[in-house]
Amino acid sequence: MKPNVVVLTCDAGYHPPALFVISELLRQKNRDFDIVLIRTDLDTVPPGLGPDGVMVIGVKQQLTALLSCRNDLRSQSAFARLFIDRWLPAPYRRVLYLDCDIWIETEDLNGLFAIDMQNQVLAAVRDSRQVFHGGELSFIAHKSRIGMRPSSAYFNSGVMLIDRQRWAADGIGEAAVAYLARGGAVDSNDQTVINAVVDGRWLELPPEWNWTYYASRRLSKELQPHIIHFVGSSKPWKDKRARYPAKFGHAMRDFYVSAGYPSYYQPSPLLMRLRRSASSALQGLRDLVLDRRGRVLERYVHATRFAKLADPVASVGTQHAQGEAARVA
Repeated sequence: MKPNVVVLTCDAGYHPPALFVISELLRQKNRDFDIVLIRTDLDTVPPGLGPDGVMVIGVKQQLTALLSCRNDLRSQSAFARLFIDRWLPAPYRRVLYLDCDIWIETEDLNGLFAIDMQNQVLAAVRDSRQVFHGGELSFIAHKSRIGMRPSSAYFNSGVMLIDRQRWAADGIGEAAVAYLARGGAVDSNDQTVINAVVDGRWLELPPEWNWTYYASRRLSKELQPHIIHFVGSSKPWKDKRARYPAKFGHAMRDFYVSAGYPSYYQPSPLLMRLRRSASSALQGLRDLVLDRRGRVLERYVHATRFAKLADPVASVGTQHAQGEAARVA
């Protein structure tokens, strides 16, 4: 086993997308991490790493017991990451958690594991809603409702680099159970819970490490995202509105066919594909004239002090000084 590990969690419904992300991880250059898939719908899984460094762990009964304090959770699978320290074998020190609805652009994730965590629990990217929709002010009421300090920034939990020892020492899983037991809000599933429990004790990564696809096509080209996150209900494998470029869906379609899940990919309706083709010709002009999100994101990137690793490809974020979040200019 290696000291670092990439972890995904899923049930049967998200198993094909999880396998696609794993196939991307297996193509990483000089891969210096293992891969663990946590299945929340299984209990009995053969132990140990496979020949390609991939391990599957079943946690159904344990997870159900841990979450027995609530019966209103939309998906127990999403909450498995709250207890990530207890599912994994002992040797792993750094954990990169990834959602299953992502696309990995970078060919080398190794540098991300080398971050100086500065004794913080995790490193993540600020949630795009906090950047685009009024910044810190738009989240004050929400943070108050879930028990966060006003000065603490709110992150997206789809990509998290976790210091496993600190996560366990701070009792993140236990604190999450206590939060759920006292009726804490779960409007964004486990993301709400993790933010409430961590409350600002995290390092901020630049947005290219968890890039919300719709944020700005212009900046997508300029910043060259390392990880793209398909947030929301529309996904490249089920893109009814033809929202995403065909390259994403076609790559996933080909993988699902080869992996034995040919029906998992649902092509966009023809009319929507034609509309996408017609609108793409005007996209450059729209980005130039109407790219409000791009301009907001640029100000945020320029106003936030992001530290860098020795490897410039793996630039990473900055710690929130005493929980004070950098404000969008």
